[in-house]
Amino acid sequence: MILDFLFKRKKKEQAQTTKEKTPSKIEIETMMVNRITTDDMLQFAMIPYDLTCPVKKHIAAGSHPFAYMDINHANEIVAKEELMKISEYILQAYEYIPEIAFKAVLHAGRVVFKKYSENYGYTRLICTPYTQTGKISKNPVSLNFMTRADNYEYQANGVLKYGVDGNVMSADVHIAKNIHQPNYESWAFKFKTIGRTLVIYEVKVADGRNLHEKPRTIYRFTSS
Repeated sequence: MILDFLFKRKKKEQAQTTKEKTPSKIEIETMMVNRITTDDMLQFAMIPYDLTCPVKKHIAAGSHPFAYMDINHANEIVAKEELMKISEYILQAYEYIPEIAFKAVLHAGRVVFKKYSENYGYTRLICTPYTQTGKISKNPVSLNFMTRADNYEYQANGVLKYGVDGNVMSADVHIAKNIHQPNYESWAFKFKTIGRTLVIYEVKVADGRNLHEKPRTIYRFTSS
């Protein structure tokens, strides 16, 4: 009996020691972010951005760590072109989603590429070259974009996720107008690659009349 007790106690102590040594998810993410360098990003030659820029790190208590590149002039031109393509998708959707016609507009020219406030974010390239197992990521670069968050008449933000081949594989775009007003309106667009084609997969809408309700799905892609 005494031997059984001692064995169980030792096993419990070993399990506790193992648990204490196991890093948390945030710790693992932080270690991964700290290891990312510009050289890691240069292997993705098909990505349409200049990836020779310095890789910076955001590591702060209470938030997920991430590695990023600030947008230089060359990348700003590319980013605007990419956002204009997404904008064109939305404009074309007016024909088959009449509820958004002439309302939901992505203004690429309003996107901010420089830090303008300590309280709000700005557009950056997010660097995720590897998975947690060390394999090449399916989406090594993402464009996280946003307009000014202190403009309550119009805001847009979202993310374009790039594949290794340099194409946008998926995207999320959020557009809102008249924030904090009774005539508030917002639209959430989810893009996915079906086969080899990027399509608007889903659209949700919310407005000031139904703020306490979940956004309504007004469109979902179905293959013909």
